[in-house]
Amino acid sequence: SALSATIDGDAPSKPFGGNDDFVWSPDGASVVASIRVAGKQEPWSTNFDLYRFDAAGKQAPVNLTASNPAWDAGPVFSADGKTLFYRAMKRPGFEADRFGLMAMDLASGKAREIAPQWDRSAGGIALSADGASIYTTADDLGEHPLFQIDVASGKATKLIGDGSVTAV
Repeated sequence: SALSATIDGDAPSKPFGGNDDFVWSPDGASVVASIRVAGKQEPWSTNFDLYRFDAAGKQAPVNLTASNPAWDAGPVFSADGKTLFYRAMKRPGFEADRFGLMAMDLASGKAREIAPQWDRSAGGIALSADGASIYTTADDLGEHPLFQIDVASGKATKLIGDGSVTAV
């Protein structure tokens, strides 16, 4: 794709990637995409990193999650563009690992797990209008309910428990 022309990888990833693999910054100046760089290890790798691309194409892409050797996915910007929320696994090569919810301060590059005590694997994420909560789905006791995660405290609350929610 044109988005990843400067990196040997695909955004969205093939064959199952989707629109949650990339996101425009609120000011339209950049795009962040989850990309697995091609190479000899690509067929066995689960190391997707989040790359920030300058929309004007004047700057080289920046790997925001190079320090994590496992999967980083589903980027979502805060309304002010200062924080990037995303999902991350910790164990490279282990596709059944848990996706934790992360918040990265883009000025410092520091990331923190929002709800480390929550033992579910986050699905797609959406940010509340005030930025105080993340909405996500997760497998839970044979169902796939909607959860609200408080960004400050990490407290997880099941909002819809019976049945399954397929998207947020």
